[in-house]
Amino acid sequence: MSEDFMSDSCFIEWVKSENQLVENNFWQAFLKKYPEKQEEIEMAKFILNSHEKNILPENEVESLWSRINLTISII
Repeated sequence: MSEDFMSDSCFIEWVKSENQLVENNFWQAFLKKYPEKQEEIEMAKFILNSHEKNILPENEVESLWSRINLTISII
């Protein structure tokens, strides 16, 4: 789930500074091995970046999480 990525300190560090070679290589290899996680990772990155920049209001974040959880429960 996206929430798992968002609580992973390695993932958070990678999102904050994607130019770090070691972390970038790890996550690129991870996506090669688990391509089905691409959407979850992109969503987690979007939420982390949006939250950091205060782009989304809290109610929109909650709505987004609801949609993510609904989508995951359907899968």
